[in-house]
Amino acid sequence: MQNRINDWISISVQFEKDYKNLNLSQLQIGYVENLKSIKSIDSIIDQENLFKSLQKSLTQIDSEELSEKERLDYNLLQYETKLNLERISLEKKIITLEIDSISTNGLSTVANGKEWFAYFFKKWVDIEVTLGI
Repeated sequence: MQNRINDWISISVQFEKDYKNLNLSQLQIGYVENLKSIKSIDSIIDQENLFKSLQKSLTQIDSEELSEKERLDYNLLQYETKLNLERISLEKKIITLEIDSISTNGLSTVANGKEWFAYFFKKWVDIEVTLGI
C-alpha cells in the first residue's frame, strides 16, 4: 500500500512540474481569445504526450488506497486529463486548417464550432454534460 501512495505522490509532483512547463493559457470567457491562444503543433503534441502519459499512470493507482484529499486530487486529475485531451484533439484539427483569423460572428461560424461549443460548455460546467448536438 505504501508503494502505491508513493507512486501517487510521485505522479502528482511530476505532473505539477511538467504542467507548469507547458505554460498554457488560462481559459478566457470569450471563445476568440481561447482560440487565439492555441499553441504551435509542437507544443500541442507535447501537451498530448503529457496528458496521455498521465492518463496511463493514473490507471496504475488504486484510488481506494488514497486518503480523501488524495482521492479528490486523483479525481480532479482524471477530469482535467479528459478535458485537456478533448481540447488537444480540437486544437490539432483547427491548427491543420491554417486559419488566419478567428471569426467574431459566433462560435457556430468557426471550424468545428459545435465541438468547440461542447468543449467550452463542459469546461465551464461539467465534463458529463451532453448537449445533444
